[in-house]
Amino acid sequence: MIGSPSFSEASVRVANGKTFLIKATNNSKQNVYIQSATLNGKPYNNCWITHQDIVAGGELAFEMGSSPNKQWGVQ
Repeated sequence: MIGSPSFSEASVRVANGKTFLIKATNNSKQNVYIQSATLNGKPYNNCWITHQDIVAGGELAFEMGSSPNKQWGVQ
């Protein structure tokens, strides 16, 4: 499950030597709601991420905001 990140950027080295990076643009105490997300540059509208996606390496990027985006994560 994906929740609001409490950091602006974090990276995880995965077993195959690759890195999985998580970024949260505009993250603050007021901006706790995910407005949109991309996985490796492509729109990502799921409220979860698979183990397979993480171990493949890459980047999960969030755009944060101060009010909920009721269109994100509803598919």
